[in-house]
Amino acid sequence: MQGAGRRDELSGLAAALGAEVEPEGSPRRATPALSALPRGPLPVVRGELDGRPAEAMSLGDSLAVLAYVPEVQAYTSQICCHDRDEVGRTRPASYPNEGWEEIRLESVAFERRYRLIVLRGQHGGWMRELFSPSLIAWLAEDAPRGLSFELNEGWVSVVVPAGSDPGATWRAAEELIARIRREALEEDAAPNLFDRDERERSLDRPLARVRWDSPPASPGAAAAAYRARARNRPSVLLAGAVLAVVLLPVGAGLGYLFGGIFGVLAGGAGALAIGWALGRELGSYRARFDGWNSGSLGAHAFMREYARSRGLERIDPARFHHDHRALPLPGRAECALAEPGGRRIFVMLSDAPELRASGAGSIDPSDRPFARDVMVAPLDSPATRTADLELPDGWRVDAYEPANVAISRPLAGNTLRSLDGCDGFRAKAGELIDRLA
Repeated sequence: MQGAGRRDELSGLAAALGAEVEPEGSPRRATPALSALPRGPLPVVRGELDGRPAEAMSLGDSLAVLAYVPEVQAYTSQICCHDRDEVGRTRPASYPNEGWEEIRLESVAFERRYRLIVLRGQHGGWMRELFSPSLIAWLAEDAPRGLSFELNEGWVSVVVPAGSDPGATWRAAEELIARIRREALEEDAAPNLFDRDERERSLDRPLARVRWDSPPASPGAAAAAYRARARNRPSVLLAGAVLAVVLLPVGAGLGYLFGGIFGVLAGGAGALAIGWALGRELGSYRARFDGWNSGSLGAHAFMREYARSRGLERIDPARFHHDHRALPLPGRAECALAEPGGRRIFVMLSDAPELRASGAGSIDPSDRPFARDVMVAPLDSPATRTADLELPDGWRVDAYEPANVAISRPLAGNTLRSLDGCDGFRAKAGELIDRLA
């Protein structure tokens, strides 16, 4: 009966929006609550919230609405505002070098109804601005019963228990998302929100474990260098020894089956060697450097060394997002690099909020890109000839504000970047921008 009830809610919402239920939609599992959605196609209803695409789906016994608000990328990474009666006290997933903290607001009604937690390290100023007295009053007094919402890397999900009017749920999601977007757009030209020194300092020490005479060829090559540094750690050596001991009787037994008593020695020796090597390899993958794993360090090392070797100036990604809020980038800037002269900016973009939402280290294969390379540049006059550009397959051009342009290419993931690939993209994107200029 619950399944039928949830289908009725989606059907009711579709009717209210003049839309249809798509039986095999592919919703993004982009916030902690949505990471619990079952894998595979799911029924969804698509519509618009505050003029942008959005979709609704069933989540357990609740109706969830999801929309992308790229304007907030500069100011926050993850916020969870949970109804205390509907959501348990279990905290969402986080990476080992991160953690959650509870924020208390000066409202008895809000505190009685909601639990507000944020990822540590975010600037508290914008959070206080977002949770203004008017938003607090709306959440505490006017929001539908049981409403919770989460924000993760620009994605906002609004969850309301089944039984509420589906149309009212959609309207509440629109009201909330409009407030969040408006607060981001109202930030002044020089907000005091870009202090990333602490995060950068936390990377300096582990990144220094490997010295680079020349830049690594790719993030994967850089990550391999950090894993190699970990292979002689006591914990990694112990992992190799334990796996070798575990595999010893297996190898000896197989040797006996195929070679008798003489095969026992050969099989045992082979098992010891394989277990030792495999255990150390697995241990090096799990090793952490001051809380950072080798994959994260490899990506940051690649970005820093690429910038250094090419004479590019690193820009705070939050500052970049703030300065380009009119450009709805499909993801979060991992690195923003100013070309000589400062007019053009090369951006390495990640579009995998599902990783942070679930605390996972990798993501399931998909037919959509999980990363993009972007070149952003101002033009001397409005970009009016973008349709005339002949772009490589998958590339796109976006004009905004009206004399700025962004050219991007898709990547299956951040780890697939390379020195030659980045150089080639910058050259080709620069050529296309020159045609527009």
